[in-house]
Amino acid sequence: MTALIIILSVLLFFALLFFLPVSVRLSYNKKIGLKVYYAGIKVYDINKPKKENEQGEEEREKETSGHKVGEKEKKELFLKRDFEKMEKIEFIKYYSHVLKDVLVRFKSLIKRFTFTVFDITVSVASDDAMTTAVEFGAVSAAISPVVTLILQFAKVKRKSINIYADFVGDSMYVKTDIKLSVKLLFLAIFAKRLFSLYKALDNGTYMIKEQNKTTDSEKSEENE
Repeated sequence: MTALIIILSVLLFFALLFFLPVSVRLSYNKKIGLKVYYAGIKVYDINKPKKENEQGEEEREKETSGHKVGEKEKKELFLKRDFEKMEKIEFIKYYSHVLKDVLVRFKSLIKRFTFTVFDITVSVASDDAMTTAVEFGAVSAAISPVVTLILQFAKVKRKSINIYADFVGDSMYVKTDIKLSVKLLFLAIFAKRLFSLYKALDNGTYMIKEQNKTTDSEKSEENE
């Protein structure tokens, strides 16, 4: 009987761990910032300086793995691959559809997310006024539906969305600060399902659901 109580207590303890909150802070201002907290304790920081022994181990692994490491690094750069292959506006439109598709597919899980901070600033600029105007329209049309879905599905406590055309500057500027929290259980389910989509994007086999892809065109037809 005592052994059974101990086993049940251990199982209950591990079950409770899955219901503790995970907080993620994602930021971008010329470089990516990513911090992960579990139960209020920081467990990961992408910009944390690596120790000398860790750097040495990574260098030795790269030297011993050789060609395999090169293949892995190439696979991780599918966004760069698509950016170089597509026109800028085509790239923005495509990944806007991808994000909308992911949000709709994971609607039930997204509802479990709470965004305490959701700030996005995008300044669209180029060396040509006409190009700036066209790119501004494309960026606005891409970001607005994604943000709308997030606000519709998730709990958002503080938001600030600023997208504008800068006819004085000559390059695009992006700044984001997003902080969200979700229970570990739902984050694990979300990560598992997202990984399968990541592999499809990586292999170039990702298929956007037709009803999600045609949502914008249907809305525009209704407005007309």
